[in-house]
Amino acid sequence: VNQLNVAQNYPNPFHEVTQILTKTIASGTLGIKVITLSGQVVYEEFRQHVQAGEHLFELDGQHFTKGIYFYTVFDGSTSVTKKMIVD
Repeated sequence: VNQLNVAQNYPNPFHEVTQILTKTIASGTLGIKVITLSGQVVYEEFRQHVQAGEHLFELDGQHFTKGIYFYTVFDGSTSVTKKMIVD
């Protein structure tokens, strides 16, 4: 059983706002990092003491230049990485 379920961001590609829905089966820390193709971290968000259940991250495309990025959502023991496109 996966402790962390991460949906593909929607919409994708995006240029204004995209949403990433996550679901955890345990309470604890939840975070997200957005990384460029060259490995530079361009966004990080950490949430302490979240309850088990669904959590939504919203990313504002105005903070990113056009291109391909990877986002990694992580809790205390699991991480999931997916690709997103800013257009």
